[in-house]
Amino acid sequence: MPIHKTSGGQWQWGQHGAKYATRSGAERQAAAAHANGYRGDDGYEALAGKGFTEGRETAGRGGADRGVPGSNVCAGILFRAPGPTYLLLRRTDREEWEGPGGHIESGESPVDAARRETEEETGFVSAALPRFLDSRNGYTLFLHDVDAPFRPRLNHEHDEWRWWRELPDTTHPQLKRVISDLAPQHRSDSLQPLPNETQVIERLKNGELPSPVRFGPLWLFRMRVTGTGIAYRPQHKEWVYRPPKYWLTEELLRRVDGLPVLAGHAEKGPVSGKEYHGRAIGILVHPWIQGDDVWGIAKIYDDNDAALIVNKLPSTSPSVTFANDAGELVELANGEKLFIEGDPLYIDHLAAVPEGVWDKYEGPTGINLSALTGVTTDDCSRNATGAVAPYSWRP
Repeated sequence: MPIHKTSGGQWQWGQHGAKYATRSGAERQAAAAHANGYRGDDGYEALAGKGFTEGRETAGRGGADRGVPGSNVCAGILFRAPGPTYLLLRRTDREEWEGPGGHIESGESPVDAARRETEEETGFVSAALPRFLDSRNGYTLFLHDVDAPFRPRLNHEHDEWRWWRELPDTTHPQLKRVISDLAPQHRSDSLQPLPNETQVIERLKNGELPSPVRFGPLWLFRMRVTGTGIAYRPQHKEWVYRPPKYWLTEELLRRVDGLPVLAGHAEKGPVSGKEYHGRAIGILVHPWIQGDDVWGIAKIYDDNDAALIVNKLPSTSPSVTFANDAGELVELANGEKLFIEGDPLYIDHLAAVPEGVWDKYEGPTGINLSALTGVTTDDCSRNATGAVAPYSWRP
């Protein structure tokens, strides 16, 4: 335990607690400066100074620089034939192989743009809709399975075509990564099935996929439910100790499975029905214990809400209710207060917030946004630097 009681009956920091408690005074002051914006148990009101609805509706509009939902500027189709083999076209302006695709015009949907660009670049026309496959760096990619390879009719943008089983070294890095994940056994004689929801979530939990992941209509985010141990609550001007014995258990995982995810905390305590309808953006599923924390996968159902998380609410904070006698408020030897929590009575919701108590002054760390590192959406060359934007699958 990071704190202990001396023989004289006073509470003081142990070695681990003292290390955390000696963080710079500037960090503590910065946290205290935000205290008037805090709500609920751990976090603070996500959109302090703005109406919630206003912030929610506009959050996705300025997010194109991070590849968030709503930032797609180009679209294309990946053709797959039995083998499997994939149709790639070589660009005339550089020796790089890619699939057909191009810019999304004003008022055009990604799938309509993909079909139009494919017809212009290959002459291929089909009444069947392709399946949504991937979205990275502002480029939406669809999958179209065909019974046999066909001969495309190229325009001026490409000078060669081929159905590839083994991809050339000059395949665009993003497309190569997508094909590798889609069909890992390139020599199979049958088409590879797309993974189902549970398989995608397991790969996301294990760190095999970056967060967030697009799966059909959902965005899947890795989110921290809570930390344990010592943290500082500036809204109460006190330290808190969250005992791992109450939180790092299988029972606790069952309790938080299905927890609603809200944009910001409820105004007072547990969320009301009215607030739930205005703030709910998803649910938490498949929770697990990771080190001293509890994490889960959040299913986010709306593109604007996913953009809100990325641009304004990159961390988390749980809303927890305790029984009146669950916990003990003690005074440390240095005069500071410490609340030692008891067993949580009720876990109401998980809030997406700008910064949470369990970030412990390390910046927003409650939501994993590894898929958004270095994203750009400048053109349809799909950013050959290899930066990764939100990963997507649709069965």
